[in-house]
Amino acid sequence: MEFVTLFLLELVGALLLGHAALAVYKPAGGRGKAFAGLAGASRVSRGLAADPLAVDPPVIQPHYKTIGTNGHKLEEKLRDMASLQRALAEKVSMAHQRLSDVERGLVLREARAEDAVNRKLTKLENFRANTEVELLALKEILDEMSKSAAASDTGKYRKKIEAVDKNLKDLEKDLHKIIYNRSKPESS
Repeated sequence: MEFVTLFLLELVGALLLGHAALAVYKPAGGRGKAFAGLAGASRVSRGLAADPLAVDPPVIQPHYKTIGTNGHKLEEKLRDMASLQRALAEKVSMAHQRLSDVERGLVLREARAEDAVNRKLTKLENFRANTEVELLALKEILDEMSKSAAASDTGKYRKKIEAVDKNLKDLEKDLHKIIYNRSKPESS
C-alpha cells in the first residue's frame, strides 16, 4: 500500500510541475494581445518592420484561445505560416533582384555585341574599298604592259635569240662528239 500511495503522490507532483511549466511557457487566454504586441516590438528592434514585404503575424483574439490546447496549436500554426510567408516574400524579392541583374547583363552584352559587329562591318568595307582600288591599278598596269609589248620590235629580238639558240645547239653536238665519240687508239 505504501508503494501505491507514493506512486500516486509522485503523479500528483508531476501534474503540478507540468501545469506550472505550461503557465510559465505558454501564454494564458487573457495575455494573447500582449504577447502579439511583444512579438511585433521584437521585430521592430531587429529591423524587420522596415521591410515592406515583411508580414506581421495575425493577432489572435482571446475567445479563440479559450479552446484550450487547440488554441495554442492554432497560434503556433499561424506563427509558422507567418514565418513561411515572410521567407517566401524574401525569396520572391531576391528572385526579382536576380532577374533585374540578369536583364542588365543581357543589355550590356547586346550593346557590346552590336559594337563588335559594327566594327567588323567597317573593317570589311575598308578592305573591300582598298581591294577594288588595287585591282583597278593592276588592270591599268597590265594594259600598259600589253600596249608597250605590242609597240616594241619583238620580231628582231626573236630572230637574234633563235640564232643564239641554234649556235648553242651546234656547239653542244660538237662537244658531245668530242667527248663520247673518240676514236679508239689503234693497237699494234
